[in-house]
Amino acid sequence: LAVDETGVLANSLAQDPFSARQQAFIFQETEGNPLFIVEMVRDALERGTVDEWNVGATGDETDAQFAPVVASPIPGRLSPKVHGLIQARLAELSSSAREIAVTAATIGRVFSYTVLAGAIAHPEEQLVQSLDELCQRRIVRERSADLYEFTHDKLREVTYNSASAARRRLAHKTAAQSLEQLSRQLSRGGDKPIADRPQLVASGQIANHYELAGLSDKAVYFYQQAAVAAHQLSANQDALRAYRRAIALLNSTATPDAALVMELHEQLGDLLCTLSDYAEARANFAQALMQVLPTTALLCARLHRKIGSTWREEYHYAQAMQFYNAALRALLHPVTPPQEGEPSAQPWVPAAGASAVERPERESHSPAWWAEWLQIQLEIDLVHYWLAET
Repeated sequence: LAVDETGVLANSLAQDPFSARQQAFIFQETEGNPLFIVEMVRDALERGTVDEWNVGATGDETDAQFAPVVASPIPGRLSPKVHGLIQARLAELSSSAREIAVTAATIGRVFSYTVLAGAIAHPEEQLVQSLDELCQRRIVRERSADLYEFTHDKLREVTYNSASAARRRLAHKTAAQSLEQLSRQLSRGGDKPIADRPQLVASGQIANHYELAGLSDKAVYFYQQAAVAAHQLSANQDALRAYRRAIALLNSTATPDAALVMELHEQLGDLLCTLSDYAEARANFAQALMQVLPTTALLCARLHRKIGSTWREEYHYAQAMQFYNAALRALLHPVTPPQEGEPSAQPWVPAAGASAVERPERESHSPAWWAEWLQIQLEIDLVHYWLAET
């Protein structure tokens, strides 16, 4: 049924008509299948869970690159009767077909034969026979030479949830490895990408699978790759989600890599600056600064400068100058690394107050040092310009 026809059928089962948002949600969940519509509405009315449908339809497919492959179900979405019917259909499958169905469900509603073949240990002939069986049973259908899809997302959901937690983790791991290998092959071979935004989509999917496999380190790496690709494509909301997910995952580990935490917070801060969210950018630069030791003069200077620039963009010139001068102090008066046996240096903390602008006395600095020093001077000149201090 179409969306409007779904609404008509759903309303015929209820005393009060459903809102447009609720009707859209019913259609999204049932895809217009009359049996699913009837059972979903009846079950929700009996259990009093209709109000939970006010979430409406979800976002676009791009958002799903950074969401769980199978989201936590909302109570009342799938009635016991429909769940039982689907389970009965799955029980009729051969063991090989059911195992392949679980792996396919892990990959997604739409899945590639190439990715599935890379994620499964079965011989190709057995894989083809199992896919033919799934098609004959109308569990999946062919979309093209390489693409298949589940005939209904509820079939995929029940198939996925029928596997044990350990089996799902393994399936996510093999799916991630297959996608990773395919992505490398396409990058080397110069073939046409598997999506319009290949690096963003592939990295996001790989990261998602590694996260659900419990491999946080690899998930963080690919979320970062997805964020960088999204930023380059001006898909800024995708980039924000990926950076934040990477940071959350990294911080959940027992011993987060301080250098990587710093890098991710700085990259997120840079992105937020392009979106003019200076307060949030400043908070991320400050988080990055907490991971940096004062012996790393260039990093300290760069992060102080970036914090200063967030204040300058908000017309708080005194605060901006405070951090620009702190950046100069980090360059001109670097902290000497501790000798063996001495206490380790502590993370850099911005010094209070401003100091006079100093000039370097030595000519032995590296090009990177001079580039940072020059950038700080340019930022200071901008403050003087806006204050009409020529």
